[in-house]
Amino acid sequence: MKKRNMILLSAAAAAALTGSQMASAWFSDADAAVNLLTPGGVNTSITESFEDPGVPEPGEVIEKTVAIMNNGPNDCYVRAAAYFSESDMEELCEVDYDTGHWRYDGGWWYYDDILETGETTSPLFTSVKVSENAAAEKIHAFDIYIVQESRQAAGSTNAFDAWGGK
Repeated sequence: MKKRNMILLSAAAAAALTGSQMASAWFSDADAAVNLLTPGGVNTSITESFEDPGVPEPGEVIEKTVAIMNNGPNDCYVRAAAYFSESDMEELCEVDYDTGHWRYDGGWWYYDDILETGETTSPLFTSVKVSENAAAEKIHAFDIYIVQESRQAAGSTNAFDAWGGK
């Protein structure tokens, strides 16, 4: 009787082991998919036309043209920001931003159109005017720094969308 129970117990263990292996094979079946992902490349640069005026006079208009060029292999969206090196001079100056092609939001100017390969944006601005009412002793030399970013146009509907915005 002991022998018979031992044989039945061994047979039950073997059946359980075989069943669990089959179930494991059934539930763990997998296929591999190979996805080739080729990231898009963008390469943009700032183009400037500017002559340093030194220390400007009250009412002086400083010619400075700033635009962005797409040097890369893909069309892209661009945004740019302009920062004065001297905050007190920023308060005394007026920049003629192009609000027809660029839109301001959250510290950035977004170019409305897709910038195609080899193309240049319309200028972000073309001049800076020092206030006529500025006291001459308050005016001093300053710089305007331009920062720009670009993102591949494919997959976005507009410049704001390219940066996860509106």
